[in-house]
Amino acid sequence: MANNLIPIVMALSSYDHVHAITSGEVEIAGVAPTFVDLPIPEMFRRFINTQDWDVSEMSTAQYVTRRLDGDDSIVGIPVFTSRMFRHSSIIVRKDRIRRPEDLKGARIGTTEWILSACVWARGMLEDMYGIGPEDVTWVQAGMDRPGRAQAVIPPHLSKDVTIVAEPERALQDMLWAGEIDAVMAPQFPLGFRTAVESSDLVGPLFDDLAAAEREYFDRTQVLPIMHTLGIRRELHERYPWLATNVYRAFEVSRRRYFARVEDIAASRTPLPWLRDYVQELRGIFGPEIWPYGLEPNRVPLETFLRYAARQGLIASDDVEIADLFAPVEPFVDGM
Repeated sequence: MANNLIPIVMALSSYDHVHAITSGEVEIAGVAPTFVDLPIPEMFRRFINTQDWDVSEMSTAQYVTRRLDGDDSIVGIPVFTSRMFRHSSIIVRKDRIRRPEDLKGARIGTTEWILSACVWARGMLEDMYGIGPEDVTWVQAGMDRPGRAQAVIPPHLSKDVTIVAEPERALQDMLWAGEIDAVMAPQFPLGFRTAVESSDLVGPLFDDLAAAEREYFDRTQVLPIMHTLGIRRELHERYPWLATNVYRAFEVSRRRYFARVEDIAASRTPLPWLRDYVQELRGIFGPEIWPYGLEPNRVPLETFLRYAARQGLIASDDVEIADLFAPVEPFVDGM
């Protein structure tokens, strides 16, 4: 190209903290990007299976499982676009399950085993309430319609863990019928959520989500990582500087987002007291609420590997996290 920019296609959800990149306000040095915004399941599936684009947001669980099972066609970049506590991912029969400990011996429905949200939710249940993967019968099926099979079988699942496939049933139907005691999933269909909100029979496992999530953070110091970035290995090896330039652009975008939120000269968001709330969060999570890079995220990443090994996604958590990600040069203030 005349201007020497490398053309790449990047798949990315439209988060506020990456908008400066997708809008063109923040450039990725040396790159002429084209952005793709697709529903997350399609985005993840197409990138991890066929690398339909060059750089993509992707499931941490899928990436770690594939990478540590020998597929090195994608290299991670230590940018974590989505993070959230997953206590809200568990809906239960309130007539049977009144506290988390009641889930021991229960039948829990799930759409997929290798989902980041479910890895974190299962790990949280074990760390906080002593409920291991083998203490539950897991029922795999579609959420609101039958026919969903498990896309990826966990390669190192213990023989003590029971997963029962129900391809002819839907989880929400089984929950209402009392054939399962709970459902664990990253998200729930709108109709199901509406029914739950108006029901005394079915509801969230935790009545006070914020308190439960804060308790988990206080004990573990983990704000769970859902999604990371990946780059095709062939592209990474051809342009070894590219991962650093992508990382730095995302760091600039993230910093600009927080600067806008905390701007007291003019309201950048239609929410009062937001700056004060962000300052309160810094008192809980530290100066960087949402850091990128490896060292600031060592605890959540090592916790995720521990959960992944315990749940059969990987053979062992004896993994150096730096081996999973492309090396990137540190961010320099003022860039």
